Amino acid sequence: MTFPRLTFEFNPTKAASNLKKHAVSFDEAATVLDDPPSSTLPDDQHSGAEIRWITVGMSSAQRLLFAVYTETASRIRLIGACPVTAAEREQYERA
Repeated sequence: MTFPRLTFEFNPTKAASNLKKHAVSFDEAATVLDDPPSSTLPDDQHSGAEIRWITVGMSSAQRLLFAVYTETASRIRLIGACPVTAAEREQYERA
């Protein structure tokens, strides 16, 4: 059985802003979803009309990142990403 690859999308203006503010590209941020020990939780504080998710995981560039996104059956829309805080790093390393 084969599974389709995930399709990512994002607002180009938001992606440029995120890169400038946090030095994290959305292309890199998308790779945290391929990290097996990553942890994902619902973003209850920011979910309104859509359910948002938060994943903390290791990127393909070996940086521990915090990524926020929404998903449907066919795509994942990245909303934001940044390096993790010290507390988030500690939690990731304990898990």
